[in-house]
Amino acid sequence: MRPLFSLIIPCYAAEKTLPRLLDSLKEQKGGVEFEAIFAVEPSNGMDLALLEEAGKTDPRIRVKANLERLGPMRSREQGLRLAQGEYVAFADADDYLSPYFFFKMKEGFDKGADAVDCAFAYLRNGKVKKHTFSHRKAELISGKEAAKRLLFDCSVRGFLWNKAFKRDLLLSVPSIVLNGRFEDAPFCFPFLLRSHQVALLPDPLYIYSKAEEGETKRDPLSRANEHLAAFASIRHYVDLYAPEFLSDFLSSKFRSRLSLSYDLYLGAKAGSSRASRVESRASFRLIYGDGLLPLEGRGYSPYLSSSIPYRCLSSRIKEGMQIAI
Repeated sequence: MRPLFSLIIPCYAAEKTLPRLLDSLKEQKGGVEFEAIFAVEPSNGMDLALLEEAGKTDPRIRVKANLERLGPMRSREQGLRLAQGEYVAFADADDYLSPYFFFKMKEGFDKGADAVDCAFAYLRNGKVKKHTFSHRKAELISGKEAAKRLLFDCSVRGFLWNKAFKRDLLLSVPSIVLNGRFEDAPFCFPFLLRSHQVALLPDPLYIYSKAEEGETKRDPLSRANEHLAAFASIRHYVDLYAPEFLSDFLSSKFRSRLSLSYDLYLGAKAGSSRASRVESRASFRLIYGDGLLPLEGRGYSPYLSSSIPYRCLSSRIKEGMQIAI
């Protein structure tokens, strides 16, 4: 039987947390058919062996072994090549799902939505707590409103793993695929913007493992430019495909400035130069200003260039690396 949902999970050196995720897949309630596609990066860990063993007893577990390191976004593309479900969701290998994840997400699509965004909880120090800024009630909103909330990081957060999309939507809309950090929000933005309706669910269906060593402690010197690339990609995409949305984008300037200020603070603590911080602020003004956005010659340019030209994921999959299944 063809699954209704395809869950795509990039996986690298996650043998310690995979059993928890696999258990949560076994415990799904409501009888919704799904497949879980693990795109496994080469490593010295036991990820591949663990997943192949799980697949022997559960045909819903499908494994795609990457022959070289692709990173999370390109691994997701590899998983999408295999996806058979009508709806596609994403997860990280160190997190896990509520027992009603697929059942509740299906309810959102049953209301006529093209995309569903659920509340989430986080696991830290052995305790699970619902995230403070979660949806307060179930509602249907327009895709434009969902995209705006994403930019304001308000209600619709910039994470990929608490969202699901119609597979046809994912494959047919020009996408933003960045290789650096903060790639989730730019990836989600076009699909939310092109959705007729987005369902918001107040149920914390996804449990995010909030490790002590988070993003704030990884490569602090590159954070600002990676964040600027995320902002710039959305601005450039809006200029090309949705100029009527430009005023909404520009209205998110204050929220984005807060993120950049924190990045620059962390960078300064790690020894970034004053000149680099001045350049970052100048780039920010260009991204949120008038005129054409410079795509080359800025600190963020190397993180942005790989995503341009924007292509549909179906095209990226066909033209991407042909890795043996």
